[in-house]
Formats: sequence, C-alpha cells, structure tokens
Amino acid sequence: METKISRLHRGLLWLQTITGIVFGLAYYFVPGPANTLLGMEAPDLVAMRTIGGFLLGAAVGAWAALRSGKWDEVRIVTLYLIAWNILNSLALFYGILFAGKSLALLPNAILTAIVGFGLAFVYLQRRR
Repeated sequence: METKISRLHRGLLWLQTITGIVFGLAYYFVPGPANTLLGMEAPDLVAMRTIGGFLLGAAVGAWAALRSGKWDEVRIVTLYLIAWNILNSLALFYGILFAGKSLALLPNAILTAIVGFGLAFVYLQRRR
C-alpha cells in the first residue's frame, strides 16, 4: 500500500525548500556579506560556500520529496533533513547563548529548529 506524506510534512518541506534556497544562494554566492548581515565573521569563504552548497542540496532534496509525495520515497530525505536541521539549530542556539554570537541568528535558529523537530515528529508518527 502506497502512502502519501501528510500536510504537515508537506508544509515543513516547503519551509526547508524556501529557506534552503535563500540561505544557500547567499552563502554560496556572497558568503562574506551574508555573514556580515548575520553579525558573524567569515574567516573561511570556501567553508561558507560549502555550507551554501549543502543548503542548496537540502533544498533540492526537499523539493524532490515534495514532487514525489510518497512516504516510501521521501523517508531517507526526511532523515537527512532531520539530522541537518537539528544539529544546525543546536549549533546556532549554542552560538547565541554561550559564544556571544549575534541575535540576528535567532530567526535562522528558530526556523531550523522548527523544521528539524517538526520533521522528527512527522517521522516518529509515521513509525507507529
């Protein structure tokens, strides 16, 4: 029996696609100004471009999952997005709370937490 993804799953994938494109393009094409806008230093622009590439890859994966809409085909992408977003949000919150990073990172931290923990909730609901 083929099952479709839920509306919540679809909404979270849209959020991942949009934020992945915005931040991915910014980090890939203009990493220095993008980090300056967020109040961070960008000592290694190659590393920032690599992160931009990962974000664009996550956006493409989320978009492909949206196009498929079948749980069996999007399960692996969902697991990747859970890991990426939860680890990213934890690092961002740590930077804000303990490493003195700019509060301009707070929207990014909140978005990654919503997507990561939301997709984890969707995945755990599907596993029952």
